[in-house]
Amino acid sequence: MSFLDLTHQSFDKLVEAKTLPQAMLPYVAYLFVFQNLAYHTVKTYVAGLQYYLFTNDLSTSIWTPQLHQSLKGFLLRESREKPLSERTKLPVTLSMIFWARDNIIAKSPSPFVRSALLASLSVGFMFLFRKSEYLTERNRRPKISYGMVSTLTAEYTHFWFGDVPFSADSKNFPERLLPSMISMYLPLSKGDPLGKGATRFFPADWSNPDCLVRIAYIYISQACLNPKDCLFAGPRIVVTMAMVADMIKLIAIGNGLPQHRLSPHSLRVGGLVTLMAADVPDNLKQLAGRWANPKSFLAYARATMQQFKTISSSLNDKSLVTADEVKRFYVNIPK
Repeated sequence: MSFLDLTHQSFDKLVEAKTLPQAMLPYVAYLFVFQNLAYHTVKTYVAGLQYYLFTNDLSTSIWTPQLHQSLKGFLLRESREKPLSERTKLPVTLSMIFWARDNIIAKSPSPFVRSALLASLSVGFMFLFRKSEYLTERNRRPKISYGMVSTLTAEYTHFWFGDVPFSADSKNFPERLLPSMISMYLPLSKGDPLGKGATRFFPADWSNPDCLVRIAYIYISQACLNPKDCLFAGPRIVVTMAMVADMIKLIAIGNGLPQHRLSPHSLRVGGLVTLMAADVPDNLKQLAGRWANPKSFLAYARATMQQFKTISSSLNDKSLVTADEVKRFYVNIPK
């Protein structure tokens, strides 16, 4: 029996012989060195094996200190060979979306197509969506996870007029009234493995001509969506992942940014970076992006000028920490 063949049968034999933790070291080395799998993929494999033990009421833990150190070594080697700084996605911000509106989207001769393209960028940004959470390919098929539709559909998108919600497939939005907010519900997402679902609201600001709710409403009120349609895959148009990716590449070119560092995921990064610039509390960042782990969003953190202004204004304030305070708190207080 080889450690390279972790079938259910061999896996169970290793558990029974209590040699599974020792077998994990050559196994992960094989995956990383010979199969050339990425560090995060190898770690996911290990987590999957541990989950198998958990679901079968087996108490064996494969997370030994040696395994942790091996994985850490894989990460360091991978980072040196392929620097993370060249792979992390740059943010697409609201100003860049409006740049695309004026320089790319405006070239379409169809007002409806213009509204659909602009709305696709805006909705991805305002709800910090992953691309599969609201976009499809040309076949209009949503992403299915664990038998559930995990791409946003019209029936789960609502405009609120006061306290009354109208789903995005409504053919009779109230005339001469403007929605006070938009809401969306995802029954399942990457950060929600238990399927609790996530509902998020985005209030409107109709005093702002560039209000994101306004942009979404202009598109959806004309899209003629059916209840099961994905939000951007209706009868009149399909805004595909590839179309959004192409717009973002043009944003990169037009703004002198490296193309390989921007993708549809940059809208999610841009939403978080904007919240960071506004000094929004971490718990609200986590809520906005639907991260299950309160530390997960730190991987997307990018510094902003507003944050550096906060740092500089604090370090330039000599009254914040004085010599007397240092004496009081660090010298005269018993350890």
